[in-house]
Amino acid sequence: MKQASKPPSRSTERPSIQIDVNRMIKLSVFFSLLIGLSTLLGTQVLSEPGWERLNAVSIFLFILALALWLFLWRGYYRLLTYSMILGYGAAITYGALTGVGVRGSAFTAFSILVILAALLIHRRAGYIVAGAAALLGLGLVWAEEAQVLPNINQPLPALVVWINASTYFLIAAALLEVTMRQVERAFSQQACAEDELRRLNAELETRIEKRTAQLAESEARYRLITEYASDVIWVTDLNLILTYVSPSVERARGFTVEEALRQPTRQALTPTSFEKAKRLYDEEMANPTRHQDPGYTRLIELEYTRKDGSTYWCEVKLSFLRDQTGTPIGIVGVARDIDARKKAEQALRANEERYRLISTLSSDYAFSTQIHPDGTLEVEWVTGAFETITGYSIDVYKAKGGWRAILHPESLERDHQAMAMLNTNHPVDAEMKIITANGDFRWLRFYAHPVWDTEQNRLAAIHGAGKDITAQKMTEAREIRRREMLEKIILLGQTVTQHTDLQSCLRQIHHSLRYELGFDRIGVLLYDPVKNEFHDAFSLPTGDIEDSTWYLRAKSEHETWNMVMKTPKGLAIIEEVPSKPTSFREKTRPIRQHATLAAWAGDKPVALIAVDNARTREPLTEEKLEALKLFAGYAGLAIENARLNGQLEQRVTERTAELEAANRELQDFTYTIAHDLRAPARAMIGFSRLLQEHHAGNLNPEGQHYLNRVNYGAQRMGKMIDELLAFTRLGRQTLHKREVNMRALARQVLEEFQPEQIERQITVDIEPLPDAFADQEMVEQIWLHLLANAFKFTRGIAEAKITLGAGVRAQVPYYFVRDNGVGFEMQYAEKLFGVFHRLHREEEYEGTGMGLAIVHRIVTRHGGQVWTEAELNKGATFFFTLGTTP
Repeated sequence: MKQASKPPSRSTERPSIQIDVNRMIKLSVFFSLLIGLSTLLGTQVLSEPGWERLNAVSIFLFILALALWLFLWRGYYRLLTYSMILGYGAAITYGALTGVGVRGSAFTAFSILVILAALLIHRRAGYIVAGAAALLGLGLVWAEEAQVLPNINQPLPALVVWINASTYFLIAAALLEVTMRQVERAFSQQACAEDELRRLNAELETRIEKRTAQLAESEARYRLITEYASDVIWVTDLNLILTYVSPSVERARGFTVEEALRQPTRQALTPTSFEKAKRLYDEEMANPTRHQDPGYTRLIELEYTRKDGSTYWCEVKLSFLRDQTGTPIGIVGVARDIDARKKAEQALRANEERYRLISTLSSDYAFSTQIHPDGTLEVEWVTGAFETITGYSIDVYKAKGGWRAILHPESLERDHQAMAMLNTNHPVDAEMKIITANGDFRWLRFYAHPVWDTEQNRLAAIHGAGKDITAQKMTEAREIRRREMLEKIILLGQTVTQHTDLQSCLRQIHHSLRYELGFDRIGVLLYDPVKNEFHDAFSLPTGDIEDSTWYLRAKSEHETWNMVMKTPKGLAIIEEVPSKPTSFREKTRPIRQHATLAAWAGDKPVALIAVDNARTREPLTEEKLEALKLFAGYAGLAIENARLNGQLEQRVTERTAELEAANRELQDFTYTIAHDLRAPARAMIGFSRLLQEHHAGNLNPEGQHYLNRVNYGAQRMGKMIDELLAFTRLGRQTLHKREVNMRALARQVLEEFQPEQIERQITVDIEPLPDAFADQEMVEQIWLHLLANAFKFTRGIAEAKITLGAGVRAQVPYYFVRDNGVGFEMQYAEKLFGVFHRLHREEEYEGTGMGLAIVHRIVTRHGGQVWTEAELNKGATFFFTLGTTP
């Protein structure tokens, strides 16, 4: 079959247009060359007037034609087109201006230029060129009226006009040829397109008819399947709202299609199944890449509700409904009834569990109980160890009233709950506490399975088995008590080890044994492992440590003590202590049990702990004895720590007293030496002055120099002795603390340096200073010495500055004196506060080196601290505190 021709596309249309344009351009270039050459020849050969005006236009057109030909040869069509329009426009404008204006043939050539612009550039370009030509013509009219056109009365020769007109005609014919070809080609393409469209419409109608028939057949087949299939097919949107359900829903659930569509998905499923389906939906929507495969499906088992209130199980096959792009727009599900299979599986599992439990429990006994319509229970038979466990024969058991008659009151409520479950056809696995025939308590675990009467819809009988779990419950209870006791022991141990005083430590040990662990009487004897003897005992009536002479005498008669003191974690229990008095038991009375053990600290015993049950006469249980052993470990460590702490405190007290005595002796000695040296120093000063005043002339210059040195040294020694005496008095002087206005005191001290402030250019700033609780006279010396240092070591600074201020560090206020003097290196900071210690030579800065030592002594006596921060040639800052405020 011959294929119909296709309409030419824009890609095939453009080359044909380009061929026509090229042809027209070549023709235009040819005529431009022809006109240019003809005009040049005419101006050279003919001597008629008017030809010379065309000389410039001919040369321009000839050059333009060559340029256009070059552009055409290189393929620059857009540049060629614009150059042609602009070039011709310029030539026409020049011709009109040098000719007769709008009356000449040059101006009429604009009509050809308008057509060229519209065809070669854009249809709107024709309007632009037309508008430009109109404006130019208006200008030419004005120029003609103003008589500014140079050749208005000199028209071109007729031959020139004929050549121009012929050129216009040829160009117009070429343009019309291109236009007509395009019109013919458009009509041809339209006809082809209409033929193709009619063919496609006919083919499409044929396909639609076939597809409609197929859809009708498929719809009929699908309707038959959905109406008569047992599976329910449904569709929901992504919000789980039902949009379609097959008619089989009425057979499966009892709802019509309309009722099922109105019912929310949450109500169509049981709550558990809805949550299960919602989790699956959230999981799938959270992983969109998982369901990109169109064949991807998920299987899930859900429990549906019926209209009559019953439920049934379905296996649901789920897949996504997609649009043309493959994006999920809904969910398609096929629900298949598996209720019979599901119930069979559940029954099988229940039977397996029942037989497993019965096989586990039947080692003790099994039973069968009949349930009468009035709700009364009648035991049919009991096998196994029932009588051994309960102490009742079957006849006595029935006569007593049966099961509820032997139940412990604690288990009555649990039994009511078990019967309620059995009456709803649910098996029971429970633990009950009973009272045996001899009055003891026993724990039973029993499994009861209901026998259901389907005709009367009630519980008809109970079959089950029971097992004695008393030993297991006692073990669990004992383990719970042991764990609770262990936790209590840890807390008691932490408490007792916090006591550092031996008296309070023993008191806490006694309290823990008596009131926390529950022993009747407690004895705690301290033991010296070096001397191998007991030296003290803790007395409960007085709460003090008392003399243990009586116990020491009895030690040789009590070998149990020797045994426990030699065995780590050893425990001795004496059963049935006799009531017959002995020399050792004169003060005791008959007891049932008595326990003794040692409290160890590391690898040595430090005490003996004895407990009994003289008052309650209750047996010492295994749990209590284990707790006693654990606590004894803490007690031994606590006693040893308290004893060592007491020894340490005693040694510290003794050492402090020794240091204080030695310090007092040193102060007394220093004071005595300094006081005794004052008289010789004054004598040296006095006699050296007398020599200078009365006998200086008898000495040569060298002798006078030596005399001056002696006098200076004596004066310096006297000053050092005076400051040393002042320093020693600080240690002996009593502190008289009171509120001190630190700002006022600092200003008062600063007045002593007023003359030096006037002589030097120095700035002193006093920032706000908080009040202090201190000895005012001593604090005055602190400010005096620190300010003296600041003034001294800023002496070489042109613009000296001293600042007095305060701050807070670790919630303690501090004060400071800062200067911008010579400073020092911080590696020497610790030596500054020593007696007579200096960092500079006496020739540089005067002084004895006692000022900062006195500051340190005063601050220390107030319980404060003094420290410094400095940098060489950048100044220093001295800080001090005066202890805490009372």
